[in-house]
Amino acid sequence: MNINPDQIVFWTKKVALFGTEFTFNLNMTIVGTWLLMFLIFVGVHFATRGLTDGLKINRWQNLLETMVSFLKNEVEGTLQRKATVIFSLVASLFIFILVSNLSGVIPLPFYVPSTGEWAVYIPPTGSFSTTVGLMLLVMLSVPLFGIMRNGVGTYFKRYVEPQWIMLPFNIIGEFSSGASLAIRLYGNVMSGTVIVAILLILAPIFMPVVMQLFGLLTGVIQAYIFSTLALVYIVGGLGDPTLKEKQEWEASQEDAS
Repeated sequence: MNINPDQIVFWTKKVALFGTEFTFNLNMTIVGTWLLMFLIFVGVHFATRGLTDGLKINRWQNLLETMVSFLKNEVEGTLQRKATVIFSLVASLFIFILVSNLSGVIPLPFYVPSTGEWAVYIPPTGSFSTTVGLMLLVMLSVPLFGIMRNGVGTYFKRYVEPQWIMLPFNIIGEFSSGASLAIRLYGNVMSGTVIVAILLILAPIFMPVVMQLFGLLTGVIQAYIFSTLALVYIVGGLGDPTLKEKQEWEASQEDAS
């Protein structure tokens, strides 16, 4: 039984490039990722098309505004400053990981044309390549936001503080922090898939239901943890907020209340 979406290949093609032959596999990781992105796009479109800026709003808009305000307060509360771009990144990571994790709770069957067999859907976050991609996105965002705010020299100076001898250790620490993001998310999603598969064999009626409910909880928790740690790493790259930034954020909080 497959426990990794990379192992479920729908279509394969060999391509010759610069005298070297490469094999392209259209696996469940790629298909699942694009399918989830499409569903998120469609869901956001229908969820926001009827929004209004008037005083009277419906219950659905009230729920959406509450969720967005909660996420924004969490992000800006950690940053201690206003940061729309960073909020958009962290919120997008949270939504994608959450939808991906929750999509694996229900074992949907998929037909695999390349083998003529049926396979059970495994979410993209169950692939190490997906979690590594998300990790790289975060680790590239850390220096990008840090350089945009502090400049190249000021940002990279942190790697040689307090002494030059700390340079290799600071670099290793940076990469190990990012690697822990990928391994933690991949390990939790994959372990959940394995446990459900084992329980399907040992107790095919009752235990899988309990594990699916448990999967709902862990899916939300893992999305929250990944997004929070990503935010913490970005905050480390930005440095402490200036007095002006903190005052602007506190003023926006007072206006909102």
